[in-house]
Amino acid sequence: YHLAKYTTIEKIINFSGNIFINRGLKQKNIVATSSLIFIVSKKKPTKLHKIEIINYEKNNKISDSLKDIRKRKNCNTKKILQNILLKKLSNWNFIKFNKTDIKIINAYNRLDSFDFYRLEALSNLHFKSIFYFDKGLVFPKDKIGIKNMKVIDFFFLPIKNKNKYRLETNEKIIEKIYIRLPKGAQGIKVFQKKYKIIWRYMNPKRFYFSETNIMLNHNYIVISSDCKNEMLYLLSLLNSQIFIYIFQKLFKVENEKSWQIGIKAVKEFGRIPKINNFNKHIKSKIIEITQELLDCETKTLADFVDLNDIMIQKFDNIEVDGNDLILYKKNKKYKLKIRSNVELIKNKISELAEISLQSLKDFEIIDFKKINELKNHIDNLIFALYFKIKIQKDEIDNSENVKNLCKKNKFYKIVSK
Repeated sequence: YHLAKYTTIEKIINFSGNIFINRGLKQKNIVATSSLIFIVSKKKPTKLHKIEIINYEKNNKISDSLKDIRKRKNCNTKKILQNILLKKLSNWNFIKFNKTDIKIINAYNRLDSFDFYRLEALSNLHFKSIFYFDKGLVFPKDKIGIKNMKVIDFFFLPIKNKNKYRLETNEKIIEKIYIRLPKGAQGIKVFQKKYKIIWRYMNPKRFYFSETNIMLNHNYIVISSDCKNEMLYLLSLLNSQIFIYIFQKLFKVENEKSWQIGIKAVKEFGRIPKINNFNKHIKSKIIEITQELLDCETKTLADFVDLNDIMIQKFDNIEVDGNDLILYKKNKKYKLKIRSNVELIKNKISELAEISLQSLKDFEIIDFKKINELKNHIDNLIFALYFKIKIQKDEIDNSENVKNLCKKNKFYKIVSK
């Protein structure tokens, strides 16, 4: 604020490459840093004062970098009005954006904010539900226990699987009496809502979904609500290519190893598509496919093979023959019809640690290829919502057709990287 308001900024030099190179004993290490140089005069700027933005793009030692910059070598340069910096105090990453980035982000920014969910008056009006945005709470690690009959008031602790969108749990719990509310927290009520979207504040890999009674520590952020459809929709918006593209542009610095997405960032910079009678069928389809994607992550062998009539508890061997699952016990074999996904099951059964009836019933059969196809379809439908691409009701199930319609938009290739 002080720089933008009370000084005249002549130049801002940004280093996209590394300038601390050839370090360490062998002079081969690179120190990851994000560096800026401000050249300012101690006087208030005029209304029309423009700043020269110099983006230096090469990995080079400092002395050579400065020589290049003086000659404007290996640089991208442009000029912006200084009063823009004052209007956009929350985030100055835009000084590095090229013209296409600016057009995409400007189109994104014209849409509705997350206030539709965050503000109770608006969420009740539009969705007849409350949505809480909060961080995880505080509890001592030495109080983490195992679920038993004596414990009544508790929360499960989630397990993340980097390949899944749904959070899992085991027997680990934290009792409510050991949970402490940090300053500013909205309370236990946040975690008493049925549906939750969770992500890690630092270096988020993806946004996860849970409909289990879970508790998170303060390194995680949660959105919770009892409105399932809107939570499924939000989950896909937050995991979408367009959201990740925008937020990496705004909050990721090239040479930094870490980046963050906090509550304030989502509240202030998150945008949701405007829904009307012409595109509401697209939103409904996104919700439907998101549920299908999450359902794929809960499939076990029992969903593909009828094991109800099997009474034997342990087997000697197992194989797939044609469309049948064959179980061997001594001199007998039991043939069971595989309803679908024969090749997937054939490839997966080699991972069985033991061949017992219970392990067969619980054995995960997750079709990650299908999940990726569903995710791509969802991303394309979300892209269509954000950039107002018309998709008729009779076209919406054809993922390849939806993709081709989206590809006609000039921003598609950039965002889908």
